[in-house]
Amino acid sequence: DGDGDGDDDGGLSGAGGTGGGNGGDGEQGEDGGAGQAEGDDAGDPGARVYARSCALCHGGSGEGASGPALVGVADRLTVEQHLAVVRDGRGRMPAWADSLSPEEIEAVVAYERDVLGAG
Repeated sequence: DGDGDGDDDGGLSGAGGTGGGNGGDGEQGEDGGAGQAEGDDAGDPGARVYARSCALCHGGSGEGASGPALVGVADRLTVEQHLAVVRDGRGRMPAWADSLSPEEIEAVVAYERDVLGAG
């Protein structure tokens, strides 16, 4: 929102800092990150991206941690707004466009909305 208070972030901003833990070097580990997702979500590319890049701040199940919970995110943001926040960052949330492909961003947004956002 530009006023520095971080209130108008659609519920996606979170940890402060530079976003250095965002996997910007593309390292995923030997299993491509799939081992970090839980249960039936392990085959979902959005779940893998979430586990690798988002869970630290938003919680393993989207319950919130240093970043806000993702439950109800589809009620707060349109798909386009959600994509823009992940891609470009907002408030304390770092931009991911340089670290994730457009396909990964689309997959993680779908996962956040459809799986985690449902609560």
